[in-house]
Amino acid sequence: MMETPYARIAMALAREGVATDFRGDDQLIVGLSLPPDPAVNSFWLTFRRPHWYIVTWAPRAYRVPIDVEIPVLSVACLRSSQTAMAEIPAEVVRRFTLEEIDENGLGSLLA
Repeated sequence: MMETPYARIAMALAREGVATDFRGDDQLIVGLSLPPDPAVNSFWLTFRRPHWYIVTWAPRAYRVPIDVEIPVLSVACLRSSQTAMAEIPAEVVRRFTLEEIDENGLGSLLA
């Protein structure tokens, strides 16, 4: 069986003690604990060639540069807040050069 990009990310995060859960074919929930709860930090990831996107529950979405290691970004986001984030903190956005997606782009990710 071919390993998906989501499975590789989930395995890498599991090694860091991070919880993940698949939702459908194109959504990986990432959190300090699951199921998602506003009292605990979590977000979701989706892959649309050639980019990964990280999405908060607000929802706010960010395009991830191709050269960023998704597990490293995920752990940085989880460490930035104990509770669910409405947006990715500015220091994480700068460190990983994330690009916030406008409402039109967000709609296509949520569809």
